[in-house]
Amino acid sequence: MTSLLTLDNLAMAQSTFRNVSSASLQPMPSRARSLVIIDTSLDDYQTLVEGVIPGHEVYLLEAHQCGITQITQILREQMGIASLHIFSHGRSGTLQLGSSALNLDNLLAHAAQLQVWRSALAEKAEILLYGCEVAQGKLGKAFVDTLSQLTGADIAASANLTGNAAKGGDWVLEFQTGSIESSLALTQAARDIYTEILPLPRVTVAAGTTPAEIGTTGTFTITLDSPAPVGGLTVNFTPSGTATNPADYSFSAGSNITSVSATSFVIAAGATTATLNVVPVNDGIVDPAETMILSLAAGNGYFLGSTVTAQFAAPSSPVPVGLNPDSVAIGDFKRRW
Repeated sequence: MTSLLTLDNLAMAQSTFRNVSSASLQPMPSRARSLVIIDTSLDDYQTLVEGVIPGHEVYLLEAHQCGITQITQILREQMGIASLHIFSHGRSGTLQLGSSALNLDNLLAHAAQLQVWRSALAEKAEILLYGCEVAQGKLGKAFVDTLSQLTGADIAASANLTGNAAKGGDWVLEFQTGSIESSLALTQAARDIYTEILPLPRVTVAAGTTPAEIGTTGTFTITLDSPAPVGGLTVNFTPSGTATNPADYSFSAGSNITSVSATSFVIAAGATTATLNVVPVNDGIVDPAETMILSLAAGNGYFLGSTVTAQFAAPSSPVPVGLNPDSVAIGDFKRRW
């Protein structure tokens, strides 16, 4: 459910947020109004809520639901909105909203929902996007320009990191599609004490320990360039190679991984590294050379980095079966006798 919070009931809302269904939202009078939407997947989003300048209406997005749908639900019964402020994670050309991403590739697919946004906005309305790097580069600027055309609003968006200065962030929305008159929705005090930044993490993978059938669990090391968000980060992957799961190996959770399946794992909130274990099956059979390849796949809430595929390196000089009583090389998986 979408949660509504106004500054008038902030004290009560700090402990319990009041849920508001679309049926309970009534049309608002046609007057200049300012809405602030804050994604609860942001680290320490409570500081942002508490720091909103009085006079703004504040809504919260549930982190594990489609944020595009939630915002559309919020705006469907609204009118006369002069400024819309959206605090969420971002990357160049992408706005992460709850469990969904709005980007240049899917803007037209969401045209009907964006028309609802447009209908709720006043003439000459403004949208301020606080997500990190949303307007960075040609891709980011094209995304913001297209969103402006579809919503009919002038848009200001960040072209670099947003948030804490010590982590490289600031509170300047560098790119604008028109003349922006709205001020930032946060007090200076809130901007000063907020310790986080608002980027989407970029994920890479590297091979670690090579597995052996007896006694050695293999590992892949997953690295994020910013911490996993509140609630954790689900990363998708595709296994390949001549070794197969579960006949030859299985996956298990290593450090900072809270759960794992055959095609995805969840990195714990706040973590920047994690370990995915590969547990070989000790079947007592001397196998031919086998490979195990892990390829990260696209998903919500993260970007793929420059290194998204890793595999366990085969021995450079495999030992033929029967010539060495101590070990038999079986490609990427080695069995000790």
